[in-house]
Amino acid sequence: MKICLPTVGDAGLEARLSPHFGRAPFFTLVDSETGAVEVLRNGAQHHQHGHCNPLGALGDVAADAVVCRGAGGHVVMLLEQRGLAAYLTEEWTVGAAVDAFRAGKATRMGPEHVCRQ
Repeated sequence: MKICLPTVGDAGLEARLSPHFGRAPFFTLVDSETGAVEVLRNGAQHHQHGHCNPLGALGDVAADAVVCRGAGGHVVMLLEQRGLAAYLTEEWTVGAAVDAFRAGKATRMGPEHVCRQ
């Protein structure tokens, strides 16, 4: 399974997660089976609140799930329309977040979990 995580740096498994999905400078992709890591720059990082376009930033990247520390309701809806389940984690690094996801400790995001800022 390929997991997409929004990050503030491009340090692979050691990268720190961005506190908010749409404003992350990078997206780190981790294959949970092989451990392969790929880092993409988020070209849509700067936007007005409520106008995040993560699908444009991710392009044709094939991922199965998103694991993040926070995202707005619009983003979660767009991700799910694309078939990407969004999960919430309390972890701060890519490696720890992937481990938490594998262990079933990431929460599937619903309306009660989205950022309201």
